Amino acid sequence: MQPSSESLAMQMLIQSGHAKNILNNIWDDLSQHELSLDYIDNQLDNSHNFLINAHKAQNKLLADIENIEYSVLVCHAQDTLSNTETIQFITEKFVNLYFKKLVTKNK
Repeated sequence: MQPSSESLAMQMLIQSGHAKNILNNIWDDLSQHELSLDYIDNQLDNSHNFLINAHKAQNKLLADIENIEYSVLVCHAQDTLSNTETIQFITEKFVNLYFKKLVTKNK
């Protein structure tokens, strides 16, 4: 039996929310103290894995697109997933620049 669209939307929200929380913690940690690149890479991988899980739920949801009625919850889940992907992208780019600048500064 296929999970309901509400159930899949909640899975998307929960998984995206976990990813967003990890990303938020990276930004907080970067502003408060020095972190190792290995630690941040590990956190980015964890966040990415939550996003993969959110996408799996999204794929199940979209597989039955013809039968999905409009739902604020589904729209919110889609929006949260998209926004969290953007935060992941920006965080990865910033971390790369941050550590390149740090390495250059320390030479």
